[in-house]
Amino acid sequence: MTSDAFDELLSAISSRLAPGEGDNLRGFVLDANALFGGSGVDDFRATSTAYRQELVRISVRLDETLESARDAATILLRGWQSCAYRHFQATSLTLFREAARLRFVTVVSSESFFVSGTAFAWGARYSSLTAMLEERHQLPLLSGGLPDWVPGQLNRQQL
Repeated sequence: MTSDAFDELLSAISSRLAPGEGDNLRGFVLDANALFGGSGVDDFRATSTAYRQELVRISVRLDETLESARDAATILLRGWQSCAYRHFQATSLTLFREAARLRFVTVVSSESFFVSGTAFAWGARYSSLTAMLEERHQLPLLSGGLPDWVPGQLNRQQL
């Protein structure tokens, strides 16, 4: 789904349903913290926020075994598919130079609540693979610095 279409969908859902909160949001974060690990992942962390458009933030630091930039997307989607609610879910995936970004929204039932968020997969190996991809295929990727909330990263604007 394109980023613009995702924004419209998230706006429609958040205007109709309440955001996840309390035990519901804590449970989702606990699930994400249990399910985003695995092959290719060095470290990961999910946290909750008070922002309706991004209730959950997930940072996935990739290890050095990554074989392609596409593997970062696969890792994010694998984790997401394990914790998304079955009633409804939508995602928008973008590969940036510095990280793969997965934006998501999920609804537990038609008259219940939603959980929205963003997951970033990043690491030194990912950045070198995207540089090779750009050079080899002359395919410019979007420049997208990691947000300040991703642990262990400098804000690109401070450089």
